[in-house]
Amino acid sequence: MQNPEGLEPSKDVLFNLQEAKRWTFRYGGGIEFATGNIPTTNNPQGATGVSPNAVLEITRLNLFGRDQTFSIRGRYGLLTRRGLATYEAPHLFHRENWRIIVSALYDNTADVNTFASERVEGALQAEQRYNRFTTFIYGLTFQRVSIDPNSLVIDPTLIALYSKPVFIAMPTFTGVRDRRDDPINPKKGSYNAVNLGLATSALGSQTNFGRVLLDNSTYYSFKKNWVIARRTQIGIEKPYGTNDFIDTSKLPPNTLPAEATQIPLPELFFAGGSNSLRSFSINQAGPRDEQTGYPIGGQGLFVNNIELRTPPCCCPSWATIWDSSSSTTWATSSAPPATSSAGC
Repeated sequence: MQNPEGLEPSKDVLFNLQEAKRWTFRYGGGIEFATGNIPTTNNPQGATGVSPNAVLEITRLNLFGRDQTFSIRGRYGLLTRRGLATYEAPHLFHRENWRIIVSALYDNTADVNTFASERVEGALQAEQRYNRFTTFIYGLTFQRVSIDPNSLVIDPTLIALYSKPVFIAMPTFTGVRDRRDDPINPKKGSYNAVNLGLATSALGSQTNFGRVLLDNSTYYSFKKNWVIARRTQIGIEKPYGTNDFIDTSKLPPNTLPAEATQIPLPELFFAGGSNSLRSFSINQAGPRDEQTGYPIGGQGLFVNNIELRTPPCCCPSWATIWDSSSSTTWATSSAPPATSSAGC
């Protein structure tokens, strides 16, 4: 402020601003450990996988001289190969609370022992910041999902049905209400999200199914930094109409098994791992193939987690956990068994 001690009714304020760098490069490496990632012939639970990882991220600000951002993120390892390109532009419809996001994704991750899948996806999203706590996301995704037929560990008579690449076109809607005090390490508040998707042949999709996924989390703090954290996930998928991705060329004439109307394997729900049922290796809970014993996913999902987090003292904080989970294919089980686990 110029002449701060003066008696003038108005004063000049000078700002010294420095423009942020337009290009940002981030890179790194490490080692990834994951249980249940390497399938074995006689062990459907899989073995522990170890892989070096390389990470690279490039970000460009002020794209085209405007408040727009373009970024490329890549991760490469023996267990994970993923690339993501994103373009973000705020002020959609000339409104402060709207922005548009365009993304392209390639993903090849060894997280299900039953098959090795590859996903190529393009997405267009419009995000609306309704208020401080509520966000709505309207999206349209186009993806091509393929499975290596040599990696399928299921009933041999079903391999021909699921080995064909599938094109999926799906409009989506996501609503989020976040009232947590800290999104990284919350101690109180709640988080609610609903995700709806409808794959439809009207947009060129080779399969037709609907998906609903609900996510609810609450956090209660008591004493000093003691926290009870709870999370519940409920998911339902339901096929409808006809599915053109089924390859019946290797089936006997005039025969079509019941599985022909099911959802492609990579699109089913899988449970297990550090983010769901922690007593299981990643994606190892739920229905299994009757002949091989390998997980095949399900059209329904229920996961409930409860944690008691203690404050850190002279060592990192501890958490006592209780997990319960159930995933099923509704066509074959109307009352799926639940699985529970506890630990710390």
